[in-house]
Amino acid sequence: MAAATQAASGNLDGMHATLGHTAEDLESAATRISELQGELSDALDSSDMDQVRTILLTSPAELGAFMAEPVSIERHAVFPVENNGSAMAPFYTTLAIWIGGVVLAALIKATPSARALQETGCTVTQAYLGRLALFCGTGIIQAAIICLGDVGYLGVQCAHPGLFLLAGCVASVVFISIIFALTSSFGDIGKAVAVVLMVVQVAGAGGTFPAQMLPPVFQTIYAWPPFVHAEGAMRAALFGIYNGDFWIQLAILAAYAVPAVALGLLLRRPTAHTVKRFEEALESTHVM
Repeated sequence: MAAATQAASGNLDGMHATLGHTAEDLESAATRISELQGELSDALDSSDMDQVRTILLTSPAELGAFMAEPVSIERHAVFPVENNGSAMAPFYTTLAIWIGGVVLAALIKATPSARALQETGCTVTQAYLGRLALFCGTGIIQAAIICLGDVGYLGVQCAHPGLFLLAGCVASVVFISIIFALTSSFGDIGKAVAVVLMVVQVAGAGGTFPAQMLPPVFQTIYAWPPFVHAEGAMRAALFGIYNGDFWIQLAILAAYAVPAVALGLLLRRPTAHTVKRFEEALESTHVM
């Protein structure tokens, strides 16, 4: 602890000295610009074009370089990102995992038939949790393929491969819990809602642009979509963990599964009859 404190103190002293030198350079640059402005203003007031040309053309290259970069800055990346593909990996990996959950909901029936319940003797709650476990198990396999493909096939920069795989699996379980709750409670309407949620999160999760560059409405909801925390955990696993941010983002992400499962269990029974009637009416149209 003492060594860490001493190192931190040394870093702060170094930063203080650097900022002091930068302030001196800025003051010198401001003084020089003021002098040039005064000389140029006097020459223009006296209509002395020779003096104007002398001021502007003394050293065009030097003047241009000074105006373009009055102060040089040294950049030291703490967690450098090798390329743009790696930088975009958290967003597209998260998106692929959500799409995998939507495809699962479209391919596998979320609710067992009444005949299956009678034959197995399962309650509605047991059937819900059992089918959810099937979905989550399949989703974990999907997430593992996606994450391992990112690292092994695409060559994405990854500082902590194991944590990246863990983040992908947790994200898959959470996303599928949400999608499964919507699908089992509202049927085809729930699948449509899952797609709408995906579109909203693609636009408002800050995966392609910083949150500060998003429209105001998306800045307002930025902290709420699970996409944000899945991307945050994956970004920390790929490029470096700072102050436990990986575990913080992962814990917030995992917390979304609790209300998703609870809502699915609560809404499944009261909505079952209405959803069944709606699906029968939809099937009678022969459109879907």
